[in-house]
Amino acid sequence: MILTSTVKIKSKKSALAPVKTTMDIPMDKLPEAMAQINKVQLHAPVALGDIVIENFIFDGCALVVTKTIVE
Repeated sequence: MILTSTVKIKSKKSALAPVKTTMDIPMDKLPEAMAQINKVQLHAPVALGDIVIENFIFDGCALVVTKTIVE
């Protein structure tokens, strides 16, 4: 399943940035995926489609931002 979540971001207007995986994540890997996501903190600006983590959980899967946050 495609994993959608949020990560912390240092921004004047938002405390969280929405993210998703580019590929399906096996259900047994969800705890590991969420542990990695909980460690992430971004700094604004970020743009739609920016890669947060390449090779997330396994090769070929990335964690990407799903909303542009300017400040």
